[in-house]
Amino acid sequence: MALYAAASIPWESLRDRTSVWDKRQVFGDFAVHSRRNGDVHHVMTTGSVSCSLVEMHHLLRTTTTEAYTAAMTELHGVAFLSGSVLHGIHTRNATTLRHRGQSMRPLCPAAAAEAFDLNIKTATFTKAHMFARTEQWCYLDFFQWQPEHQRFVLTMQSLSPDDALLVSNGTLSSTASNPNSSKKNQLQDISAGYSVVADPRRRLVWVIFYARFVDPGTASGFFRRGLPKSQQQYASKSTTKSRLMKMAKATCCLPMLVRRRRLGVQAFVDPTAFIPSNTHCICCTAALSLLSRGSDKRCHLCGYSVCLKCSTKQDFERSRNQLGRVRVCRTCTRRVNAANYDYVVNGTMSPCAIKRDPPDAESASLTLVKFLHESFAEESPKRKHAVIQVVKQLLEEQESSRSSTDDGSVVGNSEPPFSQENTRRESATGSHTKALSTAGETTIHSNVTEERDSLENFDDFYMNGLEERLHVKEIALEDCVLGNADLRTYPLSYKDDSDSVPEHPVPKDEEHRLQLVREHRLLEIVNVPELEIICSIASKELQCSAGLVTIIDKEGVHIIASSDAGYRNQVVPRDESICSHLVMSDKPLFLPHPGADIRVSKMGNVEAGRIRFYCGFPLTSSDNTVIGSVCCVDNESHDVTQSQYAAMVRLASTASRVVEMHASARAA
Repeated sequence: MALYAAASIPWESLRDRTSVWDKRQVFGDFAVHSRRNGDVHHVMTTGSVSCSLVEMHHLLRTTTTEAYTAAMTELHGVAFLSGSVLHGIHTRNATTLRHRGQSMRPLCPAAAAEAFDLNIKTATFTKAHMFARTEQWCYLDFFQWQPEHQRFVLTMQSLSPDDALLVSNGTLSSTASNPNSSKKNQLQDISAGYSVVADPRRRLVWVIFYARFVDPGTASGFFRRGLPKSQQQYASKSTTKSRLMKMAKATCCLPMLVRRRRLGVQAFVDPTAFIPSNTHCICCTAALSLLSRGSDKRCHLCGYSVCLKCSTKQDFERSRNQLGRVRVCRTCTRRVNAANYDYVVNGTMSPCAIKRDPPDAESASLTLVKFLHESFAEESPKRKHAVIQVVKQLLEEQESSRSSTDDGSVVGNSEPPFSQENTRRESATGSHTKALSTAGETTIHSNVTEERDSLENFDDFYMNGLEERLHVKEIALEDCVLGNADLRTYPLSYKDDSDSVPEHPVPKDEEHRLQLVREHRLLEIVNVPELEIICSIASKELQCSAGLVTIIDKEGVHIIASSDAGYRNQVVPRDESICSHLVMSDKPLFLPHPGADIRVSKMGNVEAGRIRFYCGFPLTSSDNTVIGSVCCVDNESHDVTQSQYAAMVRLASTASRVVEMHASARAA
């Protein structure tokens, strides 16, 4: 049935001929056509949208009830009351190739034939007038990806309500079991669809919406499927034709929806955080009076004052159809349109947030212990010592935090890591124990023989029973805060209007921060095995390709450790590093879609697709000054859960202690 419905729409002739249509209405970049051919009523909408094929695919292809209702609410507004996805068959993810970092190349015919979704959906619309009934449409939704033509087709064919419930539940549902069905006008005998074709040269897509209604009084065969007349509540011909016209006009909203979603993934400035310094428009340099520099005359993206001629108020959309309105200047609008939104799927629009742990998720303590054991088992004898040092720092930090608790409460019920029994075990191992139990001792310079002796004495002490001794404090979901996620506390400055990458922001404590980096010679701390172990554990924790520890200097971001050898000892200009934005807050920075964020979208590694995920936690000094980051990057976007957040907080704190220990050893 789905294949028949898809083949019944003559897409090729619709793309080539519009002169045979009787009426034509223009709405912006779209035109709505209609005609009547005997007992068949046709409507068509044609136009272009400045976006990619994948971006439009994310907007129109919905396979869950939540995403479907959100998309229908966007298209139809208050006219859409409710809807659901009753049943679905999903085969090949149409964006699999893009998410794996490959280009949009044609698939072989066999693979292309698998790229489809089949869903049964329902949609309920408001009644046309006071005395009318609400309208319900049960239909078969058939998505076909056609990469050989750089396009996709979405076909919709009416079903009777009982047929839809029969397929989804496996049992026939009568009017008695579905009491509200008699109170709704059923939209029947409708065939509709979208055809979206990419135009890479113009960086846009061509959209065609087509729908037809066949008068059931004269039609037969395929178009008369459904229950007997006595059990149906067909909508009248006028009601059905009116609904088709409304659906056609709703297609004209697609450009607006794309703009709203693009703005929705941006982090706007907090107007109370700073006062813009410019006295002239940031775009046309026209002088601005004091009254014209109010908070409502500022661009909410770059943060500077702008004249009314060079800016517009635009709607933006957060997740779950949360709408707002902001002023955006002309140059920032251009930068928003130039970003990459192919990986921003439904439900992942800003503000980015930490996700709740699934019910079966392991605790942060268990995962951290597991990764420590894995690292200890995989590393060479020399680097096993580094694992022990990381464990030692974790336990000492835990003990220090426990001792400083005002009420004397203990996290967990296990024996403290340095109890009386442990002290006796430690004393029995000789002078090497004393050397390891003193923080900052010169274990960095110990020779291989001493390390092996230490390992023989302390493997059991530090690694055995770690599950009972190491505890990561759980963090409530509402306490998993992020820096500059929803509102940004600093402006975006560009050297020139044509620049796509902003100048790196400068924190208020920049002089003090740089002084710490110089005085403690932090840039000389390289090739530290303990930090590399932390990077490896962090990358496993967040399931990323690389974990890094960075120190941020005046001009560059120095990668002093990494789980990926290709990043080690590299220096990245601050303008080209996401970590430059992390130092603007003492909270973690999480960018699930860097390519869509105008702060970083045109950075070299982001634009090239090497970084499609960033999550960084502050690396701090003893006075809590942010001197760098412990971060993870990946070429695929994914979520971060609260247990992962807690583990990363602990790892960043441990990395800060290791850096401080090595800095103290160098100063001595």
